[in-house]
Amino acid sequence: MQDEVREDEIAATTPTPICRAAGGALGAAGFVAIAVAAQIFASFNVILAFSAVLAGMITVGLAALALGAMVMRARDWAASVAVVLAPVLLLLSGAWVFLSFRDGVFSALALMSVGLSLLSSVLVPLAMKDCERASEARRALAKAGLDIGT
Repeated sequence: MQDEVREDEIAATTPTPICRAAGGALGAAGFVAIAVAAQIFASFNVILAFSAVLAGMITVGLAALALGAMVMRARDWAASVAVVLAPVLLLLSGAWVFLSFRDGVFSALALMSVGLSLLSSVLVPLAMKDCERASEARRALAKAGLDIGT
């Protein structure tokens, strides 16, 4: 009986496909946001107002890249932070697309950033319950003396 419970708990620590998809989308959104900002900084002289949006994209993109890896591993704390971070990245990416299109600069990478940010804003809340379940199973195993290092 005890072994069955532990086997079920061990199985519950495995990240579900929605956790992996949410983490992957968040990490990809972060990477693309960083790439957009780097591309613009390398190509144009950017005025202060625009550079603030781009600097925000780099900062939030770096955080999204790191959190995406943790959400893929079904960490509940990472999913909790990512629920807030993904919409922030969406707003920054959307603001950049609006500002750049308004001034006649088209970037497919910027559009991809908006799409991936939107996707992660939808998927991360859907993955919250699975991340919490996996983290709770990890805590229960650790409390029982079976720290499996995940």
